[in-house]
Amino acid sequence: MATTLSGGETTITWKAEASQTYTVYYTDAPVGKLPGWKPLPQGTNLRGTGGQMTITDKPANADVTRRYMLLAGDQKPY
Repeated sequence: MATTLSGGETTITWKAEASQTYTVYYTDAPVGKLPGWKPLPQGTNLRGTGGQMTITDKPANADVTRRYMLLAGDQKPY
């Protein structure tokens, strides 16, 4: 997974296996704090295509630094 930030919008890209499902999780918690991962609304149950997949996220609060996690299938962050 790779992330890029431009104009307050984060682009999240990864190589997806065909027919695998993916969920992108995010947290606004600073490093060193309990993250409290949440599924990104536009990043849940995404079906892989066998190629590169991309989604974007633009937090309402531009001062927040989000971290992201990509999980496959039924995996959960905890």
